[in-house]
Amino acid sequence: MTAPPTVGVVIATCDRGDAVVRTIDSILANPVAPDGIWVVDQSSDERTREALRPYEDSGSCVCFGTPVRGLSRAHNLAIRQVDSEIVALTDDDCEVSTDWIGAIARAFEDPEIGLVFGNAVPAEHDSRAGLITGYVRAEPVVARTLEDKVVIDGLGACMAFRRTVWQCVGGFDEMLGAGTRLRAANDGDLAVRALRAGFAVAETPAISVVHHGYRAWPEARDLLCGYALGTGAMLTKHLRAGTPHIPRLFARLGLRFLSGRRHPPARLGGNRFAAARLLAFLRGCVTGLSTPIDRETLRFVSREGRARS
Repeated sequence: MTAPPTVGVVIATCDRGDAVVRTIDSILANPVAPDGIWVVDQSSDERTREALRPYEDSGSCVCFGTPVRGLSRAHNLAIRQVDSEIVALTDDDCEVSTDWIGAIARAFEDPEIGLVFGNAVPAEHDSRAGLITGYVRAEPVVARTLEDKVVIDGLGACMAFRRTVWQCVGGFDEMLGAGTRLRAANDGDLAVRALRAGFAVAETPAISVVHHGYRAWPEARDLLCGYALGTGAMLTKHLRAGTPHIPRLFARLGLRFLSGRRHPPARLGGNRFAAARLLAFLRGCVTGLSTPIDRETLRFVSREGRARS
């Protein structure tokens, strides 16, 4: 009988004090232990490091700080230190389910699956005053080609992938994601590049987290516009790179926007702030047109990166 794959967990945190403790405790409560927990702290003060110290002292997790900001940079930095077969990601404002590690390991029993998204269930909140983003799918689905990408749109708050997939595609695009100028779409971009490289991408409700990332409506507007900005840049990058079926994705997004509908599993505020989100998406497209691309990894190349090369 084949042993289940090992699962290492990576969490990035930035200026949220001891919030990440709840996330770590929920992981450690799983009956199947992770292969390790790596926490990257990009905070500007010591509150998070102090909260993490007991976990470091007990060997429950490996914590390290870095002054470099950006979610994708934090993930890449940590994953370079992970030697587990599977890398699982969640956010510092999430609680994982009681069988999260075991469900992730089972999701990769199909050798063709390279990346998996689970459900990110919004915690209870007053939806009249604000928003918690989420992604909740009732039935599992697998995208095996780029043509199938229209049915896959998960969140990085509940995401796992084979480490070999991350290596094959060159890691996360460090110009995408929270803490960068383009602010989002690092998770969707990795899925597109995985599909392009021949790996299947799955979504399953068997893997889930509860998301506590509440935003009052003024903050939610900024968050949703950030999603639109990053998505526009990411799709335009792949359009320029000749990634198959990207024009179809553009068309599908346009139809959803014009009809006021969203991808059914996504809980992203309905049609609020439609004009602002459309403008942000178009700004992202313009940035995606003007930013250089590494043609080998299909990652954006920053000015600093070009200067170093």
